[in-house]
Amino acid sequence: MISNINLPTVKELYSYLSGQIPTSLSSEWDNDGLMVCPDSSAIVNNVLLTLDVTSGALKRAAELGCCVVISHHPLLFHPLKSITDAGAVSQRAIYALQNNITVVSFHTRLDAVIGGVNDVLASIFELYDISNFGPVGDENIGRIGMLKNVMTLHEFSVFVKDKLGSPAVLVTGDLKREVRKVALVGGDGKSFFPAAVSAGADVFITGRASFDVTVDAPESNIAVIEAGHYYTEAPVLHAIGDIILKMYPGINIEYYNSCPSVLL
Repeated sequence: MISNINLPTVKELYSYLSGQIPTSLSSEWDNDGLMVCPDSSAIVNNVLLTLDVTSGALKRAAELGCCVVISHHPLLFHPLKSITDAGAVSQRAIYALQNNITVVSFHTRLDAVIGGVNDVLASIFELYDISNFGPVGDENIGRIGMLKNVMTLHEFSVFVKDKLGSPAVLVTGDLKREVRKVALVGGDGKSFFPAAVSAGADVFITGRASFDVTVDAPESNIAVIEAGHYYTEAPVLHAIGDIILKMYPGINIEYYNSCPSVLL
């Protein structure tokens, strides 16, 4: 039997995580935090970490007896006019409540926080001399740094693909050009492209960019690597797990692969 000694309540776990990943870093347009919470006094033995709160993730949490699901992408992002069994998001919220599962989502504040999504990426790519960059209002989210050794764009693209375990990367630019200065932002980073150009980056890495970005990149003297929304953000889940275990080593951490796409 698992002892409740040093195990937090849902409320205590969320308070601790909010101290490590503060709401002050959230973008104004964002919606994160406690998505649904049927019982804030429940003792947390098991936590499931997932990038997205899919129905599969919630069912897996119920099977494992996880009373908390922590995600990067918010379960509730756009306002709901009603909560019925007719909508996919409301169905998930109802399922979570029916199965006594609290859902907590950390979104842009996890992108921006030290040790979050983009610092994890910078570490994976072995960058140094790292600083923040981004458009007005989101200057703390992106990261820009230097490679230890100059690579061709082709070499670096393969390096990125292998490091992330992505099935493929989409590359825009001259594969023979040399790259040294790297700008990056996990997920959908099209709005960060002008800032990456202004910062003088040789290459901009993101999960997914718009067609306009790939058209403009060659004339902006910058290469673009699209490595997949899921693959550029999922590595942060283990960082969240480490944060939890540092304070509450008795909690069992489970990881769920919510990647919605396959490469055929």
